[in-house]
Amino acid sequence: MVLSSLFYAVMLFDVFTHLQAHVKQKQTARLGRAIAFPLSIVLFVLLQSLFIPWTLAWVYAGLVYSLILALTQSRVAKAQTLKRMGLFWVVTPFLYLASTLFFSITHPLFLALGWVLSGLILWGYTKFKAPRTLKKTFRFIPYRFPFAKIDASFWDTRLFLVQSKKLRLPMNALLFGKGEDAKILFSAPLLVRLKSRHIEGVIAHEMGHDHHRHLQKRGYLVVFFVVLLYLFGVLTVQQAPLLNTTLRTYVMGVSIWLVVFKYSLFALLHHQEYQADAYAHRFALEGELAEALEVIDRYLRNTHPSSLFNKTQQTHPITTKRIARLKLKESS
Repeated sequence: MVLSSLFYAVMLFDVFTHLQAHVKQKQTARLGRAIAFPLSIVLFVLLQSLFIPWTLAWVYAGLVYSLILALTQSRVAKAQTLKRMGLFWVVTPFLYLASTLFFSITHPLFLALGWVLSGLILWGYTKFKAPRTLKKTFRFIPYRFPFAKIDASFWDTRLFLVQSKKLRLPMNALLFGKGEDAKILFSAPLLVRLKSRHIEGVIAHEMGHDHHRHLQKRGYLVVFFVVLLYLFGVLTVQQAPLLNTTLRTYVMGVSIWLVVFKYSLFALLHHQEYQADAYAHRFALEGELAEALEVIDRYLRNTHPSSLFNKTQQTHPITTKRIARLKLKESS
């Protein structure tokens, strides 16, 4: 009963944040993509609680998902809409089978083997596959910057302009890697539209991410939530096969996990952005960073009318709030 109440409250709150934001801006397509899956999951759980067989409940949920997309997406995006519909019908059965198999393994030897293989696959991907994919997709050009306020002894050779023939890169900069392998990457639109003093402010911001080990902390959060999901899955599946009541419990738990994980991650990201902004104060660059954000916000608007939507659904805080904090720090 407690799990059911929490499930409905969390899912409907998530839908409400999208309704509040997208209805105001009349973004029907975005709204449809955002609420189709949560509402279909709510319907699935509701039908199962009425003792409708889970297979039939899944079909009804899939039909509702497809109907919401069909009514809200434009005709221009018909191919993409059909792809999303197809993914629901293919991915959800796969996740069901994978969950049943994975969480049913109880023998210590098989468990250890499974975790070791998962770790090796992840290590191999990050060590070999990911770098090759990056090299094929992006071109990294060393960028020499005339530092004025920052000591360039460490970062002078770690700045790169990123270009891509396949993707249209937004006006952005980001920290890539950690420790001795840390690099700061810039897109061409950012370097073109910002003045030299603004770029130094952006560099100070990215240095703040590295100084506070933000990428590692994000990894710790992901590991924590993965362990939580694993423990919940094992405890649920060990009671009975993933059918009817057990499946409903599992779906509710995983849905709550997804939403809470998303909210926790975005809360951490917002905190880290403010923390990285504050790091620019060490070099007296908070004014320059504030001016850079003003320029960036002209091209990439992040002033959403709904503060609730920004806190729960977006990776960065509202830009005007970041600028206000920087200016307050500059004047103090």
